[in-house]
This record gives sequence, C-alpha cells and structure tokens, in this order.
Amino acid sequence: MKGDGGLPAELLDGFICERFHVLPSQLEQEDMARLMPMIAALNTHSALRRVMEDYLESHGRVKPSENDWKIYADAVKAARELANA
Repeated sequence: MKGDGGLPAELLDGFICERFHVLPSQLEQEDMARLMPMIAALNTHSALRRVMEDYLESHGRVKPSENDWKIYADAVKAARELANA
C-alpha cells in the first residue's frame, strides 16, 4: 500500500494484458494458472485505488462501495501485521 517493494507479478501481467488489449480467452492454456491471481490482483488494486484516490482526494465526495471499504480494511490490517512481524 505504501508503494515500496514494486508491483506484484500478477498486477504487472494484468496491466500488460490491458495495455495490449489481450482478452482472457486469447491466452494460451498454460497461462490459465496465472489468470485468476492476475484478476484478483487487478480487482484488489482497483478497489484500493477507488478508496485511496477517489474517496480521499475528493475529501469524501466520491463514495466507494462497501466491498471496496472491506478490501481496504483488509489491506490495512495485513500491512499492520507485516509491520509488527
């Protein structure tokens, strides 16, 4: 969440697919093992962005969904646990 450590490979894969307009149905069979983690990483990234950018930068005018808040809370909890480990 703090931006240190770089992007996970799953997120990079997703960004590459988005940039080059590659659809999941176009991926080879051996790529399927990477597909679900990629989708999960992209969904998590989007939810965190909606909370951290849209909500915080709009000073609360843009409201994220309850699901986005749950993902944000889980990410904050995980970050605290890692910091205390």
